Amino acid sequence: MLFALSALRGSPADDLKNRTSLVDALEKTTVTSERGRLARDRCVEAYRLLVAAKVSTRAAKEALARPGETSKNVLTELSAAEEQLKKSEEVMPRCEEAASALRLGRR
Repeated sequence: MLFALSALRGSPADDLKNRTSLVDALEKTTVTSERGRLARDRCVEAYRLLVAAKVSTRAAKEALARPGETSKNVLTELSAAEEQLKKSEEVMPRCEEAASALRLGRR
């Protein structure tokens, strides 16, 4: 689990396809302890929200570049990105705490 999380953390933030694959891999990682399950699930949630926020931000930027794009679409994407980023920021510390507890438990 820690290896999959490390790979995710070390991946380029703007490579959304790769990050999505790494989040999927983390989610599928088999864990044998409650501590491991907690860390995996919290980190999957945090990183899924972070990737979703980046996808929404990218969609808004692309919409702005298209002639005739309605501002409603852009605002919808930006609003979604803001909400996802806020949720990710709330969950990410719990991911870090659970991963730290898992690392300390392995020593």
